[in-house]
Amino acid sequence: MKKGGICGLGSLQTGWDTPEVRHWPACYNHLTAEEREEYVAFNKARESADTQWWRSVAPACWAWPVATPFEEWHPSFEVGPADHQYTQQSADDLLKLCESDPETRASMYLYEWQAGRCAICERESDLVEDHDHTTALVRGLLCRGCNTREGMDRGSVGPYAKYRERNPASILGVTFRYWDAFLGDYAEPMVHAPQSRAENPWLKVQAKRRKEPT
Repeated sequence: MKKGGICGLGSLQTGWDTPEVRHWPACYNHLTAEEREEYVAFNKARESADTQWWRSVAPACWAWPVATPFEEWHPSFEVGPADHQYTQQSADDLLKLCESDPETRASMYLYEWQAGRCAICERESDLVEDHDHTTALVRGLLCRGCNTREGMDRGSVGPYAKYRERNPASILGVTFRYWDAFLGDYAEPMVHAPQSRAENPWLKVQAKRRKEPT
């Protein structure tokens, strides 16, 4: 900026996503001392309000009623010509599998209860199985966005932390293992996440691919 010229930075606006919108006449560097103090105080108040709001948010599944306890639940399958319905033979085979394999029955109970809804945001989407890496047990079904954000979240408050404390599997009282499609087997429980290439099969595969000629 030339001496005596106009600052190229825009004026400050805070609170654009809330009912209370505040404007300041210049960029931060050109605010008066009083304006800077007001600007900092306003943002601290907003951050505090956001934190309180985040603390109050619970995962959607906490509000879902459990109509039938797992012990009393019996699977049922729609038989018919529609693509999403079973043939009589496939329904019979699946029913036998549910009766002989407790994990299959537990997974079908959870899938039916969630009814295509993400356990955190309740958005109807293509869901993925989220599991606890320590136990290798499925916790619930999440949309891909929530599954990614939950994995990155390390907070002790908010919907992701609450989901880890009380997830669909714990709400329903069911237990079943997570099938790792990458490994083609059930995931193994881990006391800690693998850190080295020697411990992590995905990193080993990636390293092998880099060495292969193209």
